[in-house]
Amino acid sequence: CPPRTLSVEEGAPFGIECDSPDGWPNPSVYWMLQGQNWLKTINSSRLTVDPEGKLWFSNVTRKDSSEDFLYACSAASYFRNEYKLGNRVHLQVIQSGSSSGLQNKHEPVEQYVTRRNEVAFRGKEKKLWCIFGGTPLPEIRWRKKGGALPFARTTYDNYGKTLIIKHVDFEDEGAYTCEASNGVGLAKSYSIDLKVQAKPRFIIEPEIQVAAEGEEVSFECKADGVPAPEIKWIHNGRNIDEAPENPNRIITPEKITIKNLR
Repeated sequence: CPPRTLSVEEGAPFGIECDSPDGWPNPSVYWMLQGQNWLKTINSSRLTVDPEGKLWFSNVTRKDSSEDFLYACSAASYFRNEYKLGNRVHLQVIQSGSSSGLQNKHEPVEQYVTRRNEVAFRGKEKKLWCIFGGTPLPEIRWRKKGGALPFARTTYDNYGKTLIIKHVDFEDEGAYTCEASNGVGLAKSYSIDLKVQAKPRFIIEPEIQVAAEGEEVSFECKADGVPAPEIKWIHNGRNIDEAPENPNRIITPEKITIKNLR
C-alpha cells in the first residue's frame, strides 16, 4: 500500500501504529528509516518500539520530519532469516506556535506500560515496560516496594524504559514502580504487581530397583512448582488406578511401596 502522511505538532508526544506482516512464531517487529536507496535502523532515546510494534516518540522535533525518507515498519523472522516491510509513513512536523520559538513543554504522559498484574516464570527472563512521553524527555526510575532490585540480575534497555530481570526467582515477586519526571508538572508513576510461577521440577525421581522375591521396594516421586503440581503414577502405560489390584501395593501421592514381591 502507498505511504501515509501524518502530521504532528513539534514537541508533542506521538505514536505510529505498525501494520506488520503475520508469521509463526510471531516475528520480531522493529522500525527503520527508508530512503531512496538506503535503509537505516532507528537509534534514539526519544524513539521506542513497544512489544506490540508501535513506534513511540517521547516528543517530536523538527529533525523527525521525513520529507525525503519514510518511517517503515518491519517484521523479521530469525527462523527464515528474512524480513518484510509493513506500513510506511511520511511524518510532517508542524512548527510550534510559541512566539519565543521554543518548543512547548509537556508534562510526562503514559504511552505504553506493562499490564498491572503480570506473571514471570522461574529461570526465564522478564521485561517490564514503562514508556512515557513529554518535553523535555522524561527520565525513568525504577524501584521495588519493600526491597532492592536484584542488582546482579537487573539490566535496562531502551534508555531505562525497559527493566530486564534475568533468571527470575521467587524473590523477584513483588510490586515494581516506574517514575517518569521531566521537571514539568508532577512526576507520573505506574506500578506493576509481578507474580512468579514455576513449571514442575523433580526433587526426587523414581529410581530403577532390583530386589529378590519376597522383599520390599519403594518408589518416591517429589516435585515442586507454582502452582503446586499434581503427581500421577502410571503403571504399564495406564493410570495406576486402572492397574490390576495388588493388596501388597501401597500408594500415596509421593510414594509407592510394594511388599512381598512376586
